[in-house]
Amino acid sequence: FSFSAAIGLADCVWAQEAGFAVTGRAYGELALAAGLFFGAGYIYARWRPEPRLAAMLTGTGFLIGFTAAASVLNAMLVTVAGHRIDAVLARADLALGLHWLQMMQAVAGHPGQLWVLQFAYGLLLPEIALAVIVLGTLGRIASLYRFVLAVAIGALISIFIWTLVPSFGAMSVYAIDPTTIAKLHVVTDGAYGQALVRMLHDGPGLIAPDEIKGMIGFPSYHAVLALLLVWYFRYVRWLRWPVMALNV
Repeated sequence: FSFSAAIGLADCVWAQEAGFAVTGRAYGELALAAGLFFGAGYIYARWRPEPRLAAMLTGTGFLIGFTAAASVLNAMLVTVAGHRIDAVLARADLALGLHWLQMMQAVAGHPGQLWVLQFAYGLLLPEIALAVIVLGTLGRIASLYRFVLAVAIGALISIFIWTLVPSFGAMSVYAIDPTTIAKLHVVTDGAYGQALVRMLHDGPGLIAPDEIKGMIGFPSYHAVLALLLVWYFRYVRWLRWPVMALNV
């Protein structure tokens, strides 16, 4: 609770001092939701002892509160971020023999494999929720708390590195032709990448839960979460291998 509240307090102070436009009501509702989960967790930890349920409720409250606070912090850090390194990373790709644009065009010609990749990518957040439920149900309470803390610490490390050397991903370097984009059914495209580049120059604009953009290209927070899910699901025999397959 203190961890989430400290970041939220820092957000409030910085937003007030710098005049950022933040939708206070929307984030207030998220804070309320987090508080309700924390409160319910406290009740089942202290007054009606059910440690497994208490851990699941507390872990969920923490993830809601931390995610909201960290996303606001990430948006505001745009104003103090260093020089963008997407061109450097693109050259590193080429040096390794990886041409991103050719890879996208090649994948676009294989709809079956593309669906598998998109399915695995889209399951990441449900897997996090499932990890909280499964670890709590199995009574692995210490592992559940370590998991949600690792999710948070991984986010802060990614945000810290990104702030020093920001990057938005290959989509901000290359322009994919409309035909390939139509086949890929991508959530983000070159226009999205350029919007992120403008944000680095112009500031975050309105900061709202439904306006938050996935800014961190490197280090990939999705990769961090994939590794954490594989690590913490290793305790669960019947889910260990499906989770590993999805996240690899």
